[in-house]
Amino acid sequence: DSTWLLELDPPLVQGDQHFPRAVVSILGSQMVDYPFSFWTNTELVTKATELAKTAGIPVPEILAKGEIQSKIGRLGFLVQQYVQSETSSANAEPADDIDSRKSLSAQLNQKLNNIDFASMDTAPLPRFDTELDIFQYLQTFVPSEFTMLHTSLDKIVGALSKEPKKPASAHKLHLKHPGLADNILMSKKPENHQWSVDAVVGWDSASIRGSSLFDPTTKNMPVLAVMFSQVAKGAYLAHCYVHDCLPICNLEKHVELYNEHAQKLASLRALPSFQTWASLVEAARVSSEQD
Repeated sequence: DSTWLLELDPPLVQGDQHFPRAVVSILGSQMVDYPFSFWTNTELVTKATELAKTAGIPVPEILAKGEIQSKIGRLGFLVQQYVQSETSSANAEPADDIDSRKSLSAQLNQKLNNIDFASMDTAPLPRFDTELDIFQYLQTFVPSEFTMLHTSLDKIVGALSKEPKKPASAHKLHLKHPGLADNILMSKKPENHQWSVDAVVGWDSASIRGSSLFDPTTKNMPVLAVMFSQVAKGAYLAHCYVHDCLPICNLEKHVELYNEHAQKLASLRALPSFQTWASLVEAARVSSEQD
């Protein structure tokens, strides 16, 4: 695990506040699970937390941050306030409490959607004003040896580039936390036994996204972009696997997602043909031997 709970004696002091417990996270060695999120670092989490607080979302205080040298290079560390809470996992709650979590998640998302971040400094969060931005972002993660995938992405980028651009005022930019519902720390109020939000954690996968990207009915991201994101991530991991630089991740899950979505894209003719993840590994190995 890359996150630890520390008991501090004496407590950490900041201003007039004392923190007897803190959560320490090591960032930079793991791949984020959600689509459109690849890597994270201390600056990204710090900025996402800052922006969330601007929108009125309760978040843990960041007490310290920095970098350490490790065998796999420089990694970031983040020390955050430990938030006392009754529950931190939707998997451990009865059905009625899960319903409360869904309701609180909707309220929190509404708060995020009420703020337009277009004029704010949101770097280094990934920022997708349009669908074109997503595909250009994915291009940067696909290793050069996977020419078929690059060709398909190039075609989509070329087609989207020809579409007329909407004025900036046509859509707002919102802070999105793709795993928000599962990252709410909750407690029941003693006076009415209703669940309330203590804090929202897990901002490592946050990004800034344009409102025009979302289907007005389903509120989902463009399906093609989601599928290509999983395929691009699978290709990146195949390259890392061959070059002995595999990040901390659920590799089995990513391989399954790659195979599932690559097959769908091939059936839609968005990819010329279906290549298994194993065939990507072999292509990366051949390319490595030729270099």
